[in-house]
Amino acid sequence: MSPKPRVSQGGPSEFSEGYARLGRVFKPGFFRFTRRHIRSNVSLTNSLFSFEDLTMRDDEAKKLFIPETIRVGFQNRQGTYTGKLAYVIYYDLKGKLRKETSWEGWRDKKIKPVEFKNEPTEGFVLNRGVGGARRSYGWNVRNEYIRVYDPRDFEFEISIANLLFILRECDCSRGKGLEGKFVYAWDGTELVLLPTTCQEFEVSKNFTQLQGKKLSAKELKPGCSYITKKQEVLVYVGRYDYHKIVSHRGYGPKDKAVERQHIFWDGKAFVPISSMTRFAGLHSDTEDSNFAELVDKYHKSPYGTKVVKLYLKPAPKSATDSYGEQFATEQDGSWYEYQSRFVYQNRTTEVETKVVDYIQMTSRYWFEGDVLNHEGRHATATNPNNLQSSHRSSYWSRTNESCKWVEPTKQVLWVELESGSKFPLRYGTIVEKKKNG
Repeated sequence: MSPKPRVSQGGPSEFSEGYARLGRVFKPGFFRFTRRHIRSNVSLTNSLFSFEDLTMRDDEAKKLFIPETIRVGFQNRQGTYTGKLAYVIYYDLKGKLRKETSWEGWRDKKIKPVEFKNEPTEGFVLNRGVGGARRSYGWNVRNEYIRVYDPRDFEFEISIANLLFILRECDCSRGKGLEGKFVYAWDGTELVLLPTTCQEFEVSKNFTQLQGKKLSAKELKPGCSYITKKQEVLVYVGRYDYHKIVSHRGYGPKDKAVERQHIFWDGKAFVPISSMTRFAGLHSDTEDSNFAELVDKYHKSPYGTKVVKLYLKPAPKSATDSYGEQFATEQDGSWYEYQSRFVYQNRTTEVETKVVDYIQMTSRYWFEGDVLNHEGRHATATNPNNLQSSHRSSYWSRTNESCKWVEPTKQVLWVELESGSKFPLRYGTIVEKKKNG
């Protein structure tokens, strides 16, 4: 086994290149990096990295998986303490090796792989920066990474963002390397070296424990809250019909107008769920104080009942901007949405005029029985009254048989539901922001 890298108290050392790399981020002379240094040099770090890199967002921390066992493969590589570079993968909760295919393709089969328990370990040492534009002359630039020595005698790579997060949470001393204990964690497919002293470690432990838990639909009780494997807490509203506009996309199966779904409330919107695989278990068996209101709110929502009426209303100011305006018409039992485009004339004079250059049909709606259907359209028609149209010579947008010129109506589409609720309709979607018709 190779001896642990050590740094003398003066003069050059094999540890110096790692510090030299960081010296391009922090002011010269910072031979001891601390959390205080990171926080007091925000303007300096922002010149090379976003300060967001120093902070692991809550949603990122919730997705860090900490496995029980890791497996390490090797390649012979210069620029490492041991002469070998490691590729670390892990066993998931089902005992399956993740990323095994790429790992097998990368590692040197002549070097025997090893396995370790992923227990909190101290003694990690920074080595050097690799990759990045400054080390490449080609167009296919490799991302920049930092090589780190593991005291179990192998060396691996972490991202710059991971390094900055570590330096925010831990001290890095000359002669000792990174202080404190660490574990290996994964954010999706990306390896993260995680300090055990940070809050994110505790959050990630909870996240990892949830991955092995299950919830059956038979266990659901309306009004109770349940936690997902991503640590989201949702209130169960009940099993109800979930209504949709039937979309004709030209590919794939046609949407169903109504499906029986388990309806949850995430605090902002209703979430239809047919499978319980995303859930880990019960969060609270106490009925939500607003449960009765949630049930009523769902039945009055765009999904609670079917659409029974389509009608036109005057367009709001937001339907018009400097480029054009949205409008709708009713023609031969169908409803159509359009987007007009303006062209400005006489810009060289004091009197500038704005006229419609062309219209583009974006959607068509119609009823089949009592079911509202929708299909997207991409056809255009040039304004026949605008002889100087900039669109007239454009091949891709010339007038065709599927779109005839209509005058903009300054009206937009709304729907009325069986519950009596009324909502605006835009591009095949019932807009939930406005509640009153």
